[in-house]
Amino acid sequence: MRFSALIKNFGGERISDKIVSLVIDDQRVVSQRISIDPFGEKKISMYYTFNLSGIHSGYIETGEDFMPIDNKYFFSIRVIDKIRILSVNGRPGTSPLNDETFYLDTVLNPSGDENSIFKITEIKQNELNKIEFSDFDIYIFSNVSELSPLHIKVLEQCVKGGAGILFFMGDSVLPEKYNEEIFKNGSGIFPSRISYQISSSSNADVQNENYFFINSIELKHPIFSILQDETLKVLQRIPFYSFYRFEYKVEYNSKKINYAVNLNFSESDLESISEEEIIKKIGTGANHLSFSLPVKNFTGPVLAGWFKGEIWKILFIVLLLLIVIETLVANHFRKGV
Repeated sequence: MRFSALIKNFGGERISDKIVSLVIDDQRVVSQRISIDPFGEKKISMYYTFNLSGIHSGYIETGEDFMPIDNKYFFSIRVIDKIRILSVNGRPGTSPLNDETFYLDTVLNPSGDENSIFKITEIKQNELNKIEFSDFDIYIFSNVSELSPLHIKVLEQCVKGGAGILFFMGDSVLPEKYNEEIFKNGSGIFPSRISYQISSSSNADVQNENYFFINSIELKHPIFSILQDETLKVLQRIPFYSFYRFEYKVEYNSKKINYAVNLNFSESDLESISEEEIIKKIGTGANHLSFSLPVKNFTGPVLAGWFKGEIWKILFIVLLLLIVIETLVANHFRKGV
């Protein structure tokens, strides 16, 4: 696990070879030396692997000086053995090709190994009343049409407490329900208002092709560094038969930017936000993701995304792998037929 700290020198003299230590459960586990110019600052990172799950306490310490009151930063952290995932299947299928969660489960745990970091509990949409939501760390809803007010209220509390949530859209989704009950004009757990669905069968621009393609991918973000060139080529060959258009909402004061997807610049006054502008406006307290996914005959960009934890990286990798695997399996079955 990575622990990061920003160390500042408020004095007029240079600090040389200052020892900074990471203390976990009263044990000094990592130390390093740093030097900082007068009135300067330096960001450091230290790494530690926990052997036991549970609640741990610790602090980062800079050592003694004339003002010891600000030499320690205390924290507590909950370490878990596994990431507990609730996967809700909005449309179970009779075969892997038409099941909403088969590919997702396969990506999360390809071999079905009990020692996997992911512990997946899969249920159908009509089984939500049997679930204790507090037993999970991440909630994934795949093509779920709607959620009851009671379930939404419980999920909002869980997300505020640190849980993660991921929605996979689909043809069963009821946009008006998501907008009114889950998005709630920006105060809910859904990140954006659903404007409408675009289907290739009713789009005059693509009436002779019947699907959309990802035309280009901007690879500036490190999340794409794990993908090989061949994988990226597969992504650009994947057909999309429909997609949703989302409206945007930006909130600077709450240190959150809801992402805008598939919006043409002509339809919006939202401009692309650079990393420097984001840091200037809302600080560095979260991880930034910004990339564009224009599709064939449609050039709307994903303008900006903001997530407070690092679990989004795992989920986004899962999403990319899911798309690739589903396409490859589908092509295999078609060839067999």
